[in-house]
Amino acid sequence: MALLFLLPLRAAERDCLIVHLQSGDHVVFMLEDNPQIYFTETGAEINMHSYQFSEVKKYTFGDSEHLPQGLSDLIAHESVAMHDGKLIVSMQESDTRLCIYTITGQEMQLPHITRTDNKAVVDINNLPAGVYVLGIGTESIKFVKR
Repeated sequence: MALLFLLPLRAAERDCLIVHLQSGDHVVFMLEDNPQIYFTETGAEINMHSYQFSEVKKYTFGDSEHLPQGLSDLIAHESVAMHDGKLIVSMQESDTRLCIYTITGQEMQLPHITRTDNKAVVDINNLPAGVYVLGIGTESIKFVKR
């Protein structure tokens, strides 16, 4: 509970919240997007993305201009998170069209997608390393596959 009171104090000095996962992945939420953060008995929910305490190493605040190299490419859009080689996409409608393009505009064959309610999980483990654009309906979000 004390963490909730410290969030505004620490956040005033930084512009992003970084969730460091046990897997080594990181998810970055820009504070200017006013991320909605809720803590439960077993974890935290940030912008409709759930994180169990057992899978989170730590939460930190950072300056997006001074993130470790490459981490700035993983900045989470309010409707997309990257975790364990998968993109987790929250959508207004469950049948929203999803597609992945290379940075040169070539549409990639979609990897395995699991849809439930208004969320989709896109497994990108088999994509080659590179920069991609995820199309969600009429919206586009850049991501990096390492």
